[in-house]
Amino acid sequence: MRLVCLLLQLTGLNRFVGASYGTPHQVNRHVEEAMVAYRQEESTRLAHELPPQEMTMTLDETWTGGLCLVGMDPESTDMVVEHPAPARDHDTWNALLAPALAGLNGTVMQATSDAAPGLLASVAHHLGAHHAPALFHVQHALRQAVSAPMDTVARILRSL
Repeated sequence: MRLVCLLLQLTGLNRFVGASYGTPHQVNRHVEEAMVAYRQEESTRLAHELPPQEMTMTLDETWTGGLCLVGMDPESTDMVVEHPAPARDHDTWNALLAPALAGLNGTVMQATSDAAPGLLASVAHHLGAHHAPALFHVQHALRQAVSAPMDTVARILRSL
C-alpha cells in the first residue's frame, strides 16, 4: 500500500487520485473481495464440468498474522482451503475442508502433512483417506535416526 501511495505521489497522480492510506486500502479491500467471489463462482462452475477424480491434498498451517489453515492440491497447485482459524484441531479442519471439497467433483484419496494430531484425525475420520508424511518430516526423522551412529563412526575414524 505504501508503494502504491508513493507511486501516486512521485508521478503526480496524487492530484487526481486519492493517495492517502485510506483510499488505496478501501480499493484493495474491494479488489480482494471481488477476487474471492470470482474464485468461488468459477470453482463451482468449473468443478461440475470436470470428470470425477481422486486427489491428493497437502495440508498445513501458517502463522503470518494469526493461525491460517491451508490445503492445496499439489498436482494442479490449486489452493482448496486458505482460511483463518481459531484452532487446528480435527473439527476445525473438517469445518473448513468439507465446504471447500463439496464444490469439487472429486474425492481425497490421500493427504500429506506434518502429522499433527488434528490433521491426522481429520484425514482419517473426516476425509477417510490415507495419510502420508510430508517429505521434510521423513528426512528429519531419518536424520535423527542415523546421525548419532554416523557421528560415532566419524569419531572412531578420526581417532585412528
